Amino acid sequence: MTKKSISYLLSFAVVVILFWFQCATGKAESDDHGKNSGSAAQPSVGPTPSGVKFDDPSVTSPTGQNIKTFFAALEKAGVVHESPPLISFLTKAIESKDQGEILRAFRRAYYSNAWAASDVAETIKRFVNDPDPFVRLCAGHALLVIGESGGYETLVGLVNSDQPLPGIGIDSRIEAAEYLSQFKQSDASEAISRLYSATKSPELSLALSNLGIPLPGFQHMPFVPSPLAIEEYAKTNATRFLPQIDAVFHGSNDVALKSSAAWALATLSGDKEAIRFLISTAAPVIGNPSTKVPTANPGSTTAILGIKALKYLGSIRDSDAKDTLKAALNSMDGVVVRIATVNLIFNQGGASEATALVAQELRGTEHRLGPDLALDIAAMVHDPELESAGQVYSKHNGLEIWELHTVTRKNWPIYNWVDNYVVRLNN
Repeated sequence: MTKKSISYLLSFAVVVILFWFQCATGKAESDDHGKNSGSAAQPSVGPTPSGVKFDDPSVTSPTGQNIKTFFAALEKAGVVHESPPLISFLTKAIESKDQGEILRAFRRAYYSNAWAASDVAETIKRFVNDPDPFVRLCAGHALLVIGESGGYETLVGLVNSDQPLPGIGIDSRIEAAEYLSQFKQSDASEAISRLYSATKSPELSLALSNLGIPLPGFQHMPFVPSPLAIEEYAKTNATRFLPQIDAVFHGSNDVALKSSAAWALATLSGDKEAIRFLISTAAPVIGNPSTKVPTANPGSTTAILGIKALKYLGSIRDSDAKDTLKAALNSMDGVVVRIATVNLIFNQGGASEATALVAQELRGTEHRLGPDLALDIAAMVHDPELESAGQVYSKHNGLEIWELHTVTRKNWPIYNWVDNYVVRLNN
């Protein structure tokens, strides 16, 4: 083995060790917010409350290293080098006919920073008319991720297909609809509604509610007392169900169900009692004001319900809800801090305390947000304090990372990652 080969192997080993360490300490964030492509460690607790998922990245501490940061580290170490032309790289993956390989290739195309941004956009657009519908799905999604035109038309074309399209564990028509919903492509609602009428897929019901669109024939549907259904009623402004939602809130002993009803009541009618209930449910994960340590055990039912309640509060425009989010900024739990920060900045009209926290993360004096989220926020918020902090970050971590977020990826939509922290984005 040559000295050069040994050098590459050692470099790769160092990067992998660092990658493992950051995953273990929970300091990294997953950047694939549209889908949880990895598997998070699941807490060993009792039965899961209805309507709450353990794989929700805002419920359990994040463990997946940011894809783009990992690729950047590999390239800096010299493990990934001399990338082939992007068209050749993608074509090779497509010719393999392996959907997993195709998906990974497209994600590497836009996350790895191995190719110029202009080359990435133009090359991906060459595949929007590929004969393989799965390739079109990957290309359309990629264009939405990087904020380029062409993604909408490509994905709507898949949604309008008369026949099921094979994908990875799901009909590609449905996955295309989910992507369109995630990126708030409301013009696709008619096509998604037609596909729902044909398939009755629950994923499409959720996709429509995330666009604020009720199901076809909704006016004739009965009330369904479940957390997911009640969330959908709130998102679609289904005020005709307010009496039933109020009855659930006052009559149920299921905290997950009661919390969803509280959020719906607060969202649809501004119910103060419902807001107070959510504040009390979130209190155990925020912690004692003096110690800043959550009283709920991480991964416990109380903690899971508290995190969900905090996310519910995030979208409620109410002074008490906003004060609770500000208090959560002082928590020692990074998950709590991240949810509070994102909701204060993007759902509550902003808060100087949240902006200051992001600036501190960039300056290296704060470590509860994580640099990736801080950079994502800074790229979206035009604030002199964050721009100044970004210069400090550049000095210590390299200008290329700051420019990657604020210049190269400045047009990447917030929808790439914001759903990890919010129940609904108000604007």
